[in-house]
Amino acid sequence: MAFQRVIDSKGLNIPEYQFSSFAENVKNETVIIPSTSQVAFGGYSTFDFREKSLLLNDVVLQFQLQNVTGGTKNTSGSDPNMYPRMIPCFAWFTRIEIVQNNNIIDTIYPVANFLLHQMFVADEQRKLLNYGAGNYLDSVNCYYKTFYGDYWYLPLWSYFKTSHMPMLYPKDDLQIRLYMDNLSNLVITDPASGTPAFNASLSCNLICNVTRLGQDVNLYRLQSLNRKIEHYKFLELRYATYAISAGVNSTNVVMNAITGNVVYLLAVVRPQSKTSTYIAGPAQPFYYYPVLNFSILDSTSTNITGGQPIPLSLLKQFLSRKFIASSYYSDNYALAQSGLYISSSWFPSFTPTTTANPSTGVFTPFSNAIIYAFADNPVDAANSGTSSGAFRFQGSEQLQLQFQSALPEGVNIDIYAFVESVVEVSPTYVKKINL
Repeated sequence: MAFQRVIDSKGLNIPEYQFSSFAENVKNETVIIPSTSQVAFGGYSTFDFREKSLLLNDVVLQFQLQNVTGGTKNTSGSDPNMYPRMIPCFAWFTRIEIVQNNNIIDTIYPVANFLLHQMFVADEQRKLLNYGAGNYLDSVNCYYKTFYGDYWYLPLWSYFKTSHMPMLYPKDDLQIRLYMDNLSNLVITDPASGTPAFNASLSCNLICNVTRLGQDVNLYRLQSLNRKIEHYKFLELRYATYAISAGVNSTNVVMNAITGNVVYLLAVVRPQSKTSTYIAGPAQPFYYYPVLNFSILDSTSTNITGGQPIPLSLLKQFLSRKFIASSYYSDNYALAQSGLYISSSWFPSFTPTTTANPSTGVFTPFSNAIIYAFADNPVDAANSGTSSGAFRFQGSEQLQLQFQSALPEGVNIDIYAFVESVVEVSPTYVKKINL
């Protein structure tokens, strides 16, 4: 087969498919930045990224537990039934703010960040990310990380991942504001013997994947930006939560906090109490109450998700093939094959410690998060900001949920809507624009 040939910058006559316009003096690097203030559980700290002449591609937080005291270490390294252990670091924070030029461009919440990495990342990469964070399907891995000084890696789904926005001017300085959860909310303890004394300090670095621009490329970008402002599309998170009392079989919440062009939304149902006997406290960021079906209604109470309620089974077994890029909805089936199930009044559960005594530490492994996409290709929209459809929310749309039986306890319905937005960049400012 004949290919068209081109002459590259070195004067080589090569096939067109081997030609790249990637500049030779552009380099890809990993930059490690320490926090500007001490990171502590229950505290607030910041990271200042002041590197210039580059594209910022990806951001990860690297944690390490230090001065661990209390609990019981197993020197043989083979017994998984040792306490306490930390839950995966996907849930170690309460929120993270992404700030440029003193403007909060976006806010990251634990559940949304966890689900984005579960749903919109292919399985091989997802597996690596989950192990780096502690692996929500295997709490034994969390034990080893807790006591043996291993690093925990928290990937952040930010607009830099979507847009690869350049950092060229001093006003492009990036600040990550980290709000950590309390240590007591993050520890898995032995349900038989209670909570042993446990404490630990924390170190944390910001790890950034960047593409450094060569001098000529950087000069071209600066000249281009001085001639005309640039826009970078991303999906901004809008968050809402609603409290629902025990005993109801169905509910209808008005999503008054959500406005704009919604590309897709996520929703989870979680117990209000961290002492829930149905979903163990530390498991709540990852395992959710199931629903029988759900609907979304517009401001005129017209169903906009196909005219009929959508069974959760339809989402898991059919719609998910188009909505997401991974096998997240089959995680529970992998657990079933390992024999880690016991029965409960609401749904099958498993203990993350041992099958010998399944009456302790009930966790619920089913992937019951709800996703509904208005985009034709939500995976592309999530990863690159590509537009392929949206529904404009007015703040009066409703989410209807029907449960399989009356709720045994009070729950919160958390809704995360991803709305088309733009970051506008000029030589003098960075600002967010809602479409």
